Amino acid sequence: MYVVSETTTVKRVAEEMLSQKVSAFLVEDSMGRMKGIITTDDILKLFVAELDKQTGVGIKAISHYFMDAET
Repeated sequence: MYVVSETTTVKRVAEEMLSQKVSAFLVEDSMGRMKGIITTDDILKLFVAELDKQTGVGIKAISHYFMDAET
């Protein structure tokens, strides 16, 4: 079972999901009480919402990001 604090950044959760190869984490508060679950779908929805704030972001921009990250 994978658990993160509700104060963990989205970036950190996404990195952990990738490294652990899991698609969800339980979320707990500072008292250790379960608050919910965060999934890869949640992160993808956030990503899409952020892209909606920008205009003209195409696949080409994303592919350049990944190509640059590999070098």
